[in-house]
Amino acid sequence: MGNKKIPMWAKLNHPRPSTRREFLATGVIPFAAWAVGPSLGSLLLSAPAAEAQAANCLAAAGSGFIPFITLNLSGGPSLASQLVVKDLNGAPLNSYTKLGQGSGPGISFNVTKEFGNVDFAGTAIGGNTQGLVSKFLTGVRDPLANGSRSAALNNTAFVWTAVALGDDTSANQLDISGLVVKMGLSGSKLPNLGTVDSVTGINQMPSLLPPPAPFRVGGVNDLTNALGYAASLNSLSKNQKTALARAISKLSGSQVRRIAASSGATVVGQLIECAGIRNVDLITTGGGDVNPLAVGGSLTTELARIWGIQANDRRSQNAVFACMVYNGISGNASTVNLNMGGYDYHDGTRATGDARDLAAGQVVGKILQTAAFLKKPVFVYVCADGATVSGDSITADSPWMSDRGIAGMQYILAYDPTKRPVTSSAQIGGFNNGQAADGKFPTGTSADLAAQAVFANYAAWNGRMDFLESYRILGDAALRAQTIKLHKG
Repeated sequence: MGNKKIPMWAKLNHPRPSTRREFLATGVIPFAAWAVGPSLGSLLLSAPAAEAQAANCLAAAGSGFIPFITLNLSGGPSLASQLVVKDLNGAPLNSYTKLGQGSGPGISFNVTKEFGNVDFAGTAIGGNTQGLVSKFLTGVRDPLANGSRSAALNNTAFVWTAVALGDDTSANQLDISGLVVKMGLSGSKLPNLGTVDSVTGINQMPSLLPPPAPFRVGGVNDLTNALGYAASLNSLSKNQKTALARAISKLSGSQVRRIAASSGATVVGQLIECAGIRNVDLITTGGGDVNPLAVGGSLTTELARIWGIQANDRRSQNAVFACMVYNGISGNASTVNLNMGGYDYHDGTRATGDARDLAAGQVVGKILQTAAFLKKPVFVYVCADGATVSGDSITADSPWMSDRGIAGMQYILAYDPTKRPVTSSAQIGGFNNGQAADGKFPTGTSADLAAQAVFANYAAWNGRMDFLESYRILGDAALRAQTIKLHKG
């Protein structure tokens, strides 16, 4: 067997690696080199795989696809209790006692409308709840907690979907970043970002298609370093990437070890040289403004204000989320997957859940304000693993008592800087009078189908109904017609 046909891991006397951690452990590539893609490790394995990978990694920056951000709430919060859930016909339920809302709208709480004409749980009637019953809406409206309603809500549409979910598990097939990337959304510097070391970057499994291996962001410096290296590769043309892939696949073991000992920028430079591509500017420009906290001027000032970031903060959730969201909305990164923990809050109180729901709403509100500042549209998908049930009470202040995934829910929020996106309805599926997701609607009992329904709305907003048909999203046109509520217009 010729030397070039021997896989790099075999040359270095390691078992065949299959995960990012195993690639790193072999010493074939350092962390900085892996950050170039999820592609570099696989490119080192074989020439055919290398050429296929190169052909599939064209950047679609500027292609017109709307930025896509997922916020996953780990633990199973009661998303249904934040609004006024309806039955399949759009009528109120007989009771809302299991949803922590007591007897229902007009009896235990007033209805407040937002995002055009969507019904949310407003001020309580009786009981001990202060302000709105919906702490999520409280946070979205006032993400800076300064008493000022966010103007971004005027141009934001909202849709909810009911679905029974598995409680306290990362096995729900709710992530759709793989579908979004397959349709064409791609960052100019990295394909996708996540905050959890998982196949999706959040505590959820993929629906239908897995995403490219996400780059996990633990701090602002991770983003700065990784995006800088990836910028050099993603700036190459298709032919250049193919040539680079061939060059990588033909490296000898000694060449790999020499490159692995170099800095990240040198890695990119040497590999480009191996492919016969000489572009000094490409190698030296790096990642540009991938760290908005270091750019200075109005960009840094405004993002620091929106996200409440203190000087030199590089590790807090706000700092990490701010940079990830900025890179997603600006087009530097592709899909952005954010994960927040602490949502298994059925501790016999209402206070813990209210605090976590408020925090989730504030993050969504900050995302919308960031998009408004950048004058860019954004699609926000809020999901969770399961739900919870309240104690029986006629008032809208009963405590959360235990898991109840059959009352699960997902949110869609769509922001456009020019006008509120068009929606034909605010709900996909509905709840029954048992106060659970109604299984009579196909997406009500399948996390996978419910996630596909969210993707169908994203694709429709982008004007890509052809992609939905090609990949048989939701199975057939009839179900797609029932689930698409967000329209291009």
